[in-house]
Formats: sequence, C-alpha cells, structure tokens
Amino acid sequence: MDSSKNFKTQDPLAVANYVIKKAISEGAPVTNLKLQKVLFFLQAAFIVEFNAPIMDTKFSRWPFGPVSKDVYYSFKDNGSGEIRDEAQTIDFSDFNILTPRIKLDDIYMDKIGEYTTKLLKYPTWKLVQKTHEQSLWSDYEEDIKNFNAKDYTTEEIKEYFSSHSEDKLWQMN
Repeated sequence: MDSSKNFKTQDPLAVANYVIKKAISEGAPVTNLKLQKVLFFLQAAFIVEFNAPIMDTKFSRWPFGPVSKDVYYSFKDNGSGEIRDEAQTIDFSDFNILTPRIKLDDIYMDKIGEYTTKLLKYPTWKLVQKTHEQSLWSDYEEDIKNFNAKDYTTEEIKEYFSSHSEDKLWQMN
C-alpha cells in the first residue's frame, strides 16, 4: 500500500471511541487496559503501513504496557470494568458536548476497521504480554518501576515493528 501520508492525524479520543463502538458491536466491550493496547498496536500499524501515526498522542511506558494518557484519563472512572460509553468533550466556544469521531477517507477507515477487528480478538493479557516481550518496553523495565521511563517515540515504534513482523498483530489471525 502507498506509504505516503495523505490523511490527517486523528484525535486519540476519536480513535478510542471508534474502537469502543466496534468492540461493543462485536459483542466484546473493552476495558481501559485492553483499549490502551489496541490503540498502541493501531498506532504502530499506521506508523509502519502508512508512515504516519493515526493519533496525535504519545504513549507512555507504564507497568501494564503502553498507555495514551489522553485516553486513559478519559476512561479511568471505569476502573477495570468494561467501557460502555464513548468519550465526550466540551466545545468551550459554545459549550456544546461533542463525541469525537474519526474523519478519514474510506481506504483508511477500511484499514482501521480491519486492524481493530483483528486486535480485538486477542485477550487483554495476551496483548499486555506481547507489549512486555518487546524491547520497546522490556529495555525500560527498571525505569518503569521507578516511574521514570521516557515516552515511546514514533521513530522507535517504526524501527521496532519494521524489523519484528511477529509483533504485527494487526496482520495476524
């Protein structure tokens, strides 16, 4: 597929809402933990396949794997329970409540749908295990324990997944 970036990077809450809706429609709502891992692999997929991140967010290295703080804090009130409601934001110019949505051309919507469906099939702990096995996380384990680990970079995600096809979970199943 063409690796040039011809899509606009999306709001992470819009992508999270997409994943949540898809998970519910497929009869398997996600927890915040699973949502984080699915989002991380979607980010990696778009970085590798289209040479650009799908979301405008950084992923932090946390004890249970990669986390987008933007998304995590929007859903943390769910605790470890299933997420049944999409994130909403407030437009402070007119105080309207908005539900962020993805705005992508059909070709990218098809890909995000395909990748999300594949990623949702993995059990949560399998996704956590996969991220822990990656040097992207395991090389920082001591820093993670001390809450001192630096965020993932787009470059290191691209480099890692480009050379580790066994971790391209969005291509499996």
